Amino acid sequence: ALGQLNAIGAGPALVKLVEETLDPFTFVAAAAALDRLGNPLGLKRLREAMQAKDTAVRLKAALLLDGRGDADARRFLSRYLSSPETTAELKVTLLDRLAVAGDASARARLSEVRTSTSRPEIEIAATEKLVRLGDEPARAALEQAAAQAGPEQLLAARALLSSGDPRGCDLFRATVADSSAPLPGRLLAV
Repeated sequence: ALGQLNAIGAGPALVKLVEETLDPFTFVAAAAALDRLGNPLGLKRLREAMQAKDTAVRLKAALLLDGRGDADARRFLSRYLSSPETTAELKVTLLDRLAVAGDASARARLSEVRTSTSRPEIEIAATEKLVRLGDEPARAALEQAAAQAGPEQLLAARALLSSGDPRGCDLFRATVADSSAPLPGRLLAV
């Protein structure tokens, strides 16, 4: 949060945290905050985290570095796609990152995930990413899912909302007001 708030005065505390913490995830988070504040130590420590033994730490650092266009991070993310540890949710995120960076094969694979998965939440997540990339067939599919009553309707409407389409607003209001609606749906609508 301090990095996002551009809280420059937090720099010394973040430097101390990144230098003293033994927790690798705290290390990465503090390094990322320093980087957002423009402190070169943040970038240096994020690159160090890319060399960690723990794959999850390397992945977190790579995702952060990829956001600033780091080629080594992007190569790591590309390789991680074929890892047996990669969940379907993470695969969608990684393919999206690579597609946004201009990787046409990642965009094609994201489209393949959208049409081949048996999990509606993964289909909607992949469709949402494709909509953000300007894929009109994906937008049409998301609009259709948001218009059909059923368990995926709220997810699809929420995905449309994230791309700036407010047409699910009435659905969200009705879901929040319906005390008999399942709690996960009500939370999603909030």
